[in-house]
Amino acid sequence: MQLWMISTLTVTGNTITNCNRGMDLAFQDSNPMNASIHENVISGSTEYGIKTWAGDFSTGPAVTSVDATRNWWGAADGPSGDASGSGDAIYGAIDYAPWYTDVNLTTLGGDGTFQGMINAAIAGSTIQIPSGTYSETIEIGDGNLVDGITLTGDPSDMPVITGGVHTSNSSAISGWTFENMIIRGTAPGQGAVFEMDNGGACSNLSLVNVTIDGEGQNVHGFLGQGLTGTFSVIDCTIENIGNWAAFDTDSGGGIGDDGLEALVFTGNTIRNNDGAVALRGAAQPRGVARRRVLGRHQIASTNP
Repeated sequence: MQLWMISTLTVTGNTITNCNRGMDLAFQDSNPMNASIHENVISGSTEYGIKTWAGDFSTGPAVTSVDATRNWWGAADGPSGDASGSGDAIYGAIDYAPWYTDVNLTTLGGDGTFQGMINAAIAGSTIQIPSGTYSETIEIGDGNLVDGITLTGDPSDMPVITGGVHTSNSSAISGWTFENMIIRGTAPGQGAVFEMDNGGACSNLSLVNVTIDGEGQNVHGFLGQGLTGTFSVIDCTIENIGNWAAFDTDSGGGIGDDGLEALVFTGNTIRNNDGAVALRGAAQPRGVARRRVLGRHQIASTNP
């Protein structure tokens, strides 16, 4: 496929396989092409999957960037060429991370930042976070209002987030899941490892095998706000919290929890904290969760 001197390009939902060259994209001199190349299967190319050019196909690679995130490149570790993976090659200024790690386009991975993968996700995406330490904050705000996002790490070598989690969305979001990760630190200006300041509701939030670690500092653990639907906390660890709230379902700075209908809190380990666990709704009568499932937990060295 050769596309020459096009000013605006959208390539979505296609299968481009077993070609010599998948796509040649030529720019008009140094002017950028407004290109959006997403949700495609690009694999089996013998020469390259995508290459960008400046001026015409006889000159060198273009310097302006093409957005080719969220594609399958034929290998779980992403494209090769000007990238570090083993899939179809790319050449030129091409933004390729995050990419899909499976041909069915269900799981995102990549060597971009943690937040970058979140911001690039579409509704229903599973984002596979590689093991390692990420010195950044997970921010859920109006810039990434998509539903059904699962952030998951390797349970045998969980990724570590050192800038905490912060929610600030002014509109409703639903169906986010955090699983298999360690969260430490706080977002800039915040006082909890996982702090919710959202003005919009957050429905059906799940934490599964997540460690919230205060590292013995004078910080809170989890400060919830705007929780609606079902809130699930399963097989998590809340530890080393030095302030009064180890885990509080209604203590953030945004709206209350008057839509919280069910609370599942089971299989958790709560240890070495100076604060308490408070499982509650908002002050209004409707704010009390209608159904609670409280299972067995390990609780040790917690004050009060």
